[in-house]
Amino acid sequence: LRKDFGAAIELYDRLLLRQPGNPELWNERGVCLHQAGRREEARGSYRRAVDADPSSAHAWNNLGVAGTSDADTLPAVEAFQAALRARPEFTGARLNLGLLYLQRRELQHALEAYRTVLADHSRDAVAWNGVGLVLMELRRHQDARNAFARSVESDPNLAPARYNLGFALSQLGAFDDALR
Repeated sequence: LRKDFGAAIELYDRLLLRQPGNPELWNERGVCLHQAGRREEARGSYRRAVDADPSSAHAWNNLGVAGTSDADTLPAVEAFQAALRARPEFTGARLNLGLLYLQRRELQHALEAYRTVLADHSRDAVAWNGVGLVLMELRRHQDARNAFARSVESDPNLAPARYNLGFALSQLGAFDDALR
């Protein structure tokens, strides 16, 4: 939490000497490495976590996040799917998967991921924002505006939703509303 990554990694390494099969320690070590900008090493720790416990949804999710900027994002998709098999109600993994599908331009899959979140959490601002982004890609600007408005209603402080709402309004010619 203090951002002293070197000390934290050293502590995790000492703890792992005592408990080498502890998936939580491997996952947390990976988070620390990831935050320190050591993505490849972080992936190694996440892999050790899922090897130790294949049902570790958080480690699978983190492994997916670590792979989202790779040229080949299929392993990241598979990691998010593994997280959801381990814990189907894991909203964060489903939102991450939706975003990755959006980045991959697999718009129907992205929409399904966001709508699955909304089926259980109808006021999830991030999911509504994601729906809006998909609808913008589909050039359904009116529907996107409505989704972004729902996002802003759910969380007035979610800056990306406000920005996206403004952009959708400008696409509809409502420039004064967009500026507001």
